[in-house]
This record gives sequence, structure tokens and C-alpha cells, in this order.
Amino acid sequence: MSRGLVTGALESLVERQMRQDRVPGLAVGLIAEGRLVYSRGFGITSEEDPLPVTADTVFRIGSATKPFTATALMRLAEQRVLDLDAPIAEIIAGLRLRDAGAADVITLRMLLSHRSGMHNGPATYGGDGSQSLAELVAGLRQYPMVAAPDTVTSYSNLGFCLAGHLAERAAGAPFPSLIKELVTGPLGLDRTVFDPSVAMTYRLAQPHRPADANRLKVQHGASDNPCFYPGAYLFSTVRDVARFAIANLCGAGTLLHSDLVSAMQRRHSDWCLAGGIGYGLGLYLDSYRRWPRVGHDGNFLSFGCKYAFVPQLQAGAILMYNQYDSFRLGREIVFEALYAALFDMIDPPVRGAVEPPADDGRVAERLAAACGLYRGTGLEEARLDRDGDQAVLSFYDHTVRLTPVSSNIYLRTAGSDHEQAWHHIPYNISYAVSLGLPDEPGYIMINGRPYQRLREVA
Repeated sequence: MSRGLVTGALESLVERQMRQDRVPGLAVGLIAEGRLVYSRGFGITSEEDPLPVTADTVFRIGSATKPFTATALMRLAEQRVLDLDAPIAEIIAGLRLRDAGAADVITLRMLLSHRSGMHNGPATYGGDGSQSLAELVAGLRQYPMVAAPDTVTSYSNLGFCLAGHLAERAAGAPFPSLIKELVTGPLGLDRTVFDPSVAMTYRLAQPHRPADANRLKVQHGASDNPCFYPGAYLFSTVRDVARFAIANLCGAGTLLHSDLVSAMQRRHSDWCLAGGIGYGLGLYLDSYRRWPRVGHDGNFLSFGCKYAFVPQLQAGAILMYNQYDSFRLGREIVFEALYAALFDMIDPPVRGAVEPPADDGRVAERLAAACGLYRGTGLEEARLDRDGDQAVLSFYDHTVRLTPVSSNIYLRTAGSDHEQAWHHIPYNISYAVSLGLPDEPGYIMINGRPYQRLREVA
């Protein structure tokens, strides 16, 4: 199939989905053989003052900031400024979290892989303010620990903010300066910045929210709070993210030694999801047509971003947009289309079938032991019962039955009746309900979030 036919079909799908979901502006990019081979903007930057979106239009990328943060810290580790496996209390003497002694156990590797057990942070992450990373870290004791360090996987924005402060303490420079010195500066990523007053000197997309059933409204106010920079605050463009990916995620390794790139892309954490999604150091891990893939996504003030790359093929896709609320499922449709177009372009060899996981004979035993009443990080409760070989999960006034797909993971695929009320790890393209039984006793994982047992049930 010719590239023109591939991109023509892709562009028609993108434009159709944008109309359906009322997305004002969107930008995409495809990387093949370590080069940005296709990039384009669709739509406009703002309903109020419209300019055409291009591959150089600036968007907020939300939690897709985390791979940049992790890369900066890996460079500091390479320079022996930081030790990924030393207790964080050795970097900041007297650091105290809610649980006494946690700082003597938690390491930077745990922070970057969401294995620290730290709370995710305030319910409304971000907002305007002038709080420094040091001030945020001084107040960490107000947040309860989700779990003991290195027991279960739990997404933590606070953990990344703490990691950023540890970096600036060890290196003796403010965190934004470290990102510029170690990542964006060497790669010439001029439009990848934290400061809104710098971002607005370029063509900047504006975030939109639905005003009513027919109208979108621009969200005025840039939102800036330095204490949250390491987790979610970068502005960037498709071209800049492509340069970052080619240098650091697609095998070229011009920023980091290959061993450190491999460490970032190695599975450190498991969300216990049916899709097999894991986490490395600042990167989600999954696969596409059985090719291992790394990437991240994020949303911020109704901006959104998702990028993922296949290092073995030096290929990947990037998506940015400026209206998130009605685009959650549509985003996945567009991203899947990007990857289908990419694979039509590069036509990689078909990989062999994945062997199904062996049944270790403990399915019924593990489920029976896990039944009980649980509480999540938002204090919501969930009850797990058993009916034969099925798990019965009661949660937020819903009761669903899940079927085992392995010895420790149960799945209920989404029907057409309604979208499930559960939070999903954003990188997961499905809207299924996934129940995981981690090795750590006393916890279950519902769609990638840990729940701690309150008591057993009959």
C-alpha cells in the first residue's frame, strides 16, 4: 500500500473523529527508521482566535512529562550525581513521610517506577501557585502512604515531584534548569518548556471544555505551579517529542548510554491488568502486534497527549490535542489508527504467537484467599466475592462478574450498555474491568489501582 493511501485514510479518520468528539485542534506524528516521516496539524488552536494547528504548535502534555523527568535523573545517575538505589533519606537528611522510616527504604528507582507506596497527591493535581518543590516536599507528611514501599504498584504524581526535588538537591540547580541542561538543551527542544510565558511566545493551542451540548469554551488561565513541574507541567510539540523519542526511546541512545535506556524500558512494575501493561522508569510498557512498546500519556486542563514507540523498529506515533473531555475513547481510536498506518508503512515481520500463561493450578485457591472488603486510595470501598471460578466485584453501586484469564488476573470486557465507572490506567486502550491479585497479600488491583483489605467476608 502506498504511503499516500495510508495517510489519506488516516487523515479522513482523524477529521471524522474530531468532528464527532468536537476537538478543535490536534497534531500527529509518525516515526519510522528513526526519522519523523509524517507530521501534520488538524483544526485550530482556539475557537476564539483560530490559527491553524501545525506539528510545531505548542500543547501542554500533562503526565507525558514523566519520561523527560526520568531521563534527566538517569543522566544524573550516569554522572554519579544520583544513586537510583540509595535510600532517599541519604539525599535529604531528616526527610520524613507519614510513615516513620519510609524515607529510609524508598529509593529513586521506586519513585520512578511507582513502587514507592506514596499517595498520588491532591485530588485536584496542579492549579496555580508559587509553591516550590522544596515546600511541597516539606508538606509530604500530610499524605498517607498507600502501601509499604516496594510492595504494590500505585501511580504517584507526588513520587515524581519528590524525585525532581531530590535531583535539584543533589545537582545544586533548580529542576527546570536541570531539564534544560540535561534533556531539552542538548536536543534543541526550544518549544519544550515549563514556563507559560515562554510557551506563549510560540503558536500555542488553547484548552477547551464543553460549555453546553453544542459549544466549546476556551479555558483561560495558563495554570502554573513549580512544585508540580516534574509530574505534569511541560509544554511541547509533536516535532520536539519526536526528537526526544528518536534520541532516547527509539534505540539511538544519544542522550543516555544504552544500558540506562534499557533500564528505563525494563519492566519494574506490574499494574496487574489483563492487557499486560507494565511500567519501567518513567515509561509505560505494552505491546502492539506483539512488538514491545514504550511510551506515556497525559492530560492537563483538557490538553492531552499520548506517544508510544517500538524501540526494536525505531518507530512510533505521537498525538496531541486541546479538548479532552469528550475525546477519551476517540483518542484511542485515533491512536490505534496512527499505529495501523505506521505498520502499513513499515510492514514489519509478523512476530510469533505469544504462549498463553501456564495455569499453575492456584486459580481457585488464590481467589478464595483474596475475597474480602477493600478500600482504595480515595477511600472508596470494593467487595470481592467468589462464585465458582468467577470473581464477583461490587464497586460504586455496580456488581460485575469477571472470568480468569490467568492465575492472578480476571477480566470483564466492556459491553455496549454503558462505559464502566472505574478509573482506567490511561495508557490502557480498553474499557474493560480488570482485577489483579498481586503477590503481596492483603491487596487487590482494580484497573491498575491498589485496594487494601479491610476484612475478610464470608
